[in-house]
Amino acid sequence: MTLVSARSPREAADGLAAVQARVAFWFTIALVTLLFLASSAPSPMYIVYQARWHFSSTVLTGLFSIYSLTVMLALVLLGHISDGVGRRRVLICGLLITSLGLVLFASARNVGWIFAARAVQGLGVGISSTTLAALALEVQPGRSLPSAAMATTIAGGVGMAIGSLLAGVFLQYVFNPTVSLYVLLLGLFFGGLVACRCLPQTVSYPRGSRTFWPPRIAVPRTAYRPFALYSAGSMVTWAVGGVYLALGPSIAAVLLHSGNHVIGGLVVFELGAGGTLGALVSSRRSSRSLITVGALLIVLGMGVVVASVLHPSVPLFFAGSAVLALGWGQTNIGSFRALVALARPGRRAEMLAAIYLVLYLAFSIPVLLVGVATDHIGFKTTTVVFGACACLVAAAVGVGMLIFGPGVARREALAQVSEPHAMCG
Repeated sequence: MTLVSARSPREAADGLAAVQARVAFWFTIALVTLLFLASSAPSPMYIVYQARWHFSSTVLTGLFSIYSLTVMLALVLLGHISDGVGRRRVLICGLLITSLGLVLFASARNVGWIFAARAVQGLGVGISSTTLAALALEVQPGRSLPSAAMATTIAGGVGMAIGSLLAGVFLQYVFNPTVSLYVLLLGLFFGGLVACRCLPQTVSYPRGSRTFWPPRIAVPRTAYRPFALYSAGSMVTWAVGGVYLALGPSIAAVLLHSGNHVIGGLVVFELGAGGTLGALVSSRRSSRSLITVGALLIVLGMGVVVASVLHPSVPLFFAGSAVLALGWGQTNIGSFRALVALARPGRRAEMLAAIYLVLYLAFSIPVLLVGVATDHIGFKTTTVVFGACACLVAAAVGVGMLIFGPGVARREALAQVSEPHAMCG
């Protein structure tokens, strides 16, 4: 009789480690989804808060700005610390702060409470986002950087889409939605916090090497030019995403003359879902191709959206948003994937903090300007001006990739093996 030899203890241990890495990776991606779901859920609620407490469009977009401001402060001051003390404990801290923001949302009594809730939520997102992105890179099976970058980007889009649609459904069909939705999210965050205890510790530094000050936001010196070009692609997508999150439900209300909150949630859902689809169907293409084609689709889609506002047409608006979403997804994933490739092991949180700082600036400043302009020159004119600006930037990014793409790719590869990080800002 022939016996089948069992695996050696080392092989068994390697197999177990691979399973644990896969579980940790997908749990990390699930947390990214939950984080962005919670950050987008308040968007359809703003129309209700605005009607309840009678504040202007400037105040409404100010809610986005305070969120982005606290995210950026967290990135600048705290975005790097998980490189020194480990991902897990920083992640738990970030999720706890985000949960506190949800408690403030559920307890809100006036718009001041919403500002406080959004600020606290932004602080938690700023701490958690770079930690999760770095953790995903370190625990992913196969150590393929592009796949981790794609997974985290897609997870953010999925979370944004689900959060907006879920909020619309709660507003339309669930009792006391401005409390019950946040109670549900708190339950999900509690489960995530408990499960975080099982995450591996992926960075370890000798005693005395942990430094917290000054804050570190780092970009490799040889990567300045590719960082600038790829950042421009990400900036236009985040600016469009911010305006859709802030004013998407209002756009739907003006075009459709409908008080159905699900339709308002569908506007943001279409952007997030279409962006995710655009990223998925182009996952095997190069970053240069993704950004170039995505920029062209953004120009086409935004042009149709502007036309639907000038000559009100609901089908035209949703058709333009669908094309815009496909371009949004491709440009976003292509740019972010290329930017993440510039980060180095052991210093990833520093680089990711620089990336997210640029992105949240693009997320907040255009939204605030749009809110102020809406109060002064009207909704239609503001939408047309913003759409034209977004088209110009997207077109410039596309042309830049065609002209400088090959050279940028070579510099990007060089940045992986060249000199140490240089500090920016």
